[in-house]
Amino acid sequence: MLAFLVAFFACLTLGMEMGLVIGASVDIAFLLFSNARPKVRVDTISVPKTSFFISPCTNQKSQIELQSACGPEYILAMPTQGLLFPAADFVRTKIQTSLEEYDENERTSKLPVVIDCRNIQKLDYTAAVVKYF
Repeated sequence: MLAFLVAFFACLTLGMEMGLVIGASVDIAFLLFSNARPKVRVDTISVPKTSFFISPCTNQKSQIELQSACGPEYILAMPTQGLLFPAADFVRTKIQTSLEEYDENERTSKLPVVIDCRNIQKLDYTAAVVKYF
């Protein structure tokens, strides 16, 4: 709606050609910004403590000993849209800063990071390349 209003008033003041160019530029800027800065939710998840698990290979219950009182923990990152080239560095930086906020005695620096791809509709190769933090 904003691009329409900008184009409309630019057409009235600067002429039809310049108004269309300005309106298209504003619309492209909104598209680039939404692809370059997706919303990312980062949480630390604790799995409830159990004394057994079911093996996916044999479907047998196996006894395990968990180290934590509340079970194993991991970092869950959930981007709201596609991970394309402009967003790759932003998402990585967002996860790093969230890890620094959660960091308590370097506990979270050793936790695995799980990326929930439920909302991802587009994925670019450059966003999928693994970079170590």
